[in-house]
Amino acid sequence: MEDMKQLKKLAVDYLHPENPVVTSDSCATGRNYFTRSSAEEYEDEDDADDRDDIMEDMAPLKKFAMDYLHPERNVEIDSLASCRNFFDRPSVPTQELSDEAKERAQILADAQALKKLATDYLHPEKPVVTSDAFAMGRNYFSSFCGTRRLRGCRGESSCIGRHEAFQN
Repeated sequence: MEDMKQLKKLAVDYLHPENPVVTSDSCATGRNYFTRSSAEEYEDEDDADDRDDIMEDMAPLKKFAMDYLHPERNVEIDSLASCRNFFDRPSVPTQELSDEAKERAQILADAQALKKLATDYLHPEKPVVTSDAFAMGRNYFSSFCGTRRLRGCRGESSCIGRHEAFQN
């Protein structure tokens, strides 16, 4: 059990290097190999220049990534930037014809009906809403004859007679 505690401590120390090192030995010392005065330079001048060039190239990529990941941010534009509105230009086609508008309305109505049908299919727990006062349904599984059929009744006259007696 003591071994497990030591392994857990080592794992936590490995996964969290930001935690301070705690020791009970007052003579324990450490030496940082990278920041000692006799350590070699971290990088030479060419590597530093290459790193700076890479960072300059990465700055616009970071900006594009931030713009893509955060569309709610305001768009920053140059005051000299110009554009052309595709919809207001003189050569824009005229509005759609009445036949096209009717067809588009029919397509949208069909799509809305299909969406409602798909929603009803995917969510059977929702109640059925109808405007027809004479609409009715029968629950096959809780009716007397339906439960008899599940138990082996094949619709003989005796079952039908029982069903009629059950309804009265």
